[in-house]
Amino acid sequence: MDAREVLRIAARMWRIPVVALLAAILAFGGSYAFSPTYAASTSLLIRGRDATVLTTTGASLDQQPGVVDASLAKALGETQSALASSRTSAEMVVNELHLDQPKPKPSGFISSTKRQAGDAFRKTKAYLTHGFYAKPDPHNGAVESVMTGVSAKPRKDSYAIDLIATADNPQLAADMANSASNALVTVSHDRFQKESTAFRDFLAQQVGVAEQDERTALSAVREFRQKHNISDAQYQSNLDATASQNARQSLLDARVDLKATQAELEATRRSLSAVPQQQAVTNRITTGRSTTEIQQNGSNQVFVTLEGNRQRLEAELAGKQAKVSALNGTGGRAAAANLSADEIALRDLDLKASIASDTVIKLRDRHQQAVLDSASGRVDLTRIDQAGVPTYPVAPKRYLYMGMGMVLGALLGLVLSYFAARRRGETLLPTFGVPANAPFANAPFANAPFADGQPATQQYFDVRNGDPPTIPVPVAAGARESAGRFEVFGNGQRNEG
Repeated sequence: MDAREVLRIAARMWRIPVVALLAAILAFGGSYAFSPTYAASTSLLIRGRDATVLTTTGASLDQQPGVVDASLAKALGETQSALASSRTSAEMVVNELHLDQPKPKPSGFISSTKRQAGDAFRKTKAYLTHGFYAKPDPHNGAVESVMTGVSAKPRKDSYAIDLIATADNPQLAADMANSASNALVTVSHDRFQKESTAFRDFLAQQVGVAEQDERTALSAVREFRQKHNISDAQYQSNLDATASQNARQSLLDARVDLKATQAELEATRRSLSAVPQQQAVTNRITTGRSTTEIQQNGSNQVFVTLEGNRQRLEAELAGKQAKVSALNGTGGRAAAANLSADEIALRDLDLKASIASDTVIKLRDRHQQAVLDSASGRVDLTRIDQAGVPTYPVAPKRYLYMGMGMVLGALLGLVLSYFAARRRGETLLPTFGVPANAPFANAPFANAPFADGQPATQQYFDVRNGDPPTIPVPVAAGARESAGRFEVFGNGQRNEG
């Protein structure tokens, strides 16, 4: 292909770069019709003081502040992240920033056009999604906007949570991020307070029940001694203190452990009843021009964790109940040989009374610890930093608009160039077609005669650009190329066909 042919091809395809450039400029300018979206972020730290593993020295991690195991950190991070976009947190942000109050609307043609375009987009989306459009009241509308504009996720391999807030104003985005972080800390603290208070009250009830059992057991011992006239000296002399103490201690520990497991199981069941099994997950996909929200129902991670704890505690409770039953049936048999029937009965009553007294002591200690936990909190959430005012918006991405406009403009320019070439009887890329000056000496119709038997002397001419006749080719009389590229002349007359 020579330089002349290259220039001719470029002249035929000038529409492609011109239209692509114009489309890119129009798309870039059109991106300003969409309101910018700014994102501000802040971080929070989860500090846990409970642990389920031991250190290499055998010490419990609950004695080392700030150290938690990985499974606990992951569960806490997912739980706190779910609370960030809850309605309770969103309402706190709306009330603090007064987002449900009317805002002054900027005047002007451009601002009015943008508002109308935004309203039309929201209505169209609502009709396509739900079949109707309903305008929410200012408060609910602001709450829903905050719920969709605030998101949080645990930072990988750490005990930190990243919270991001988006808004159409940079200062508002920063204010929403800071307010949402404070709300998350408050909601997390209130949630723990509620659960710890419920557990504390339940232990208080168990202490009351244990104290009543203790009074009943001590009264039964006194009445039995009086009824059967058994003195302490006589009773103690015949009692195998060592065997009795071992059985008593084993049964005591088993019953105390059983009571604690029952309390923990009850608290877990109460927490489980307040947590939904499914939760709605909203994914936002921003493509530059539009934002698509996909809502899906998935398993609530908090519910799954609590359900696993409930099943584990129920299994432990069943085993501990069996252990207590076994100890009640076999405890102290080694020492029974030296006791009379009345002394054996008194020993059993005295053992029950001692267990009841120790149970009261143990439950009181647990109750006092629960009171301290409800006041201080064994798991807390703290702010790491403050959200700054973003400088640049995260959407719309104007370079994507410009690139998309350039691609679509290039395609449109290619189509226009093709139809322009076709209208002139040309091909857009002649190198892929038949050259204009190709000889046809070997064409099957080269020696075709006229209808009267005379050899053909007609010539065809390339009339694409008004070029003069070039190559004489014998053709059949009156022939004319159907696409209009060639015309046939006979006897000096132009055939109009």
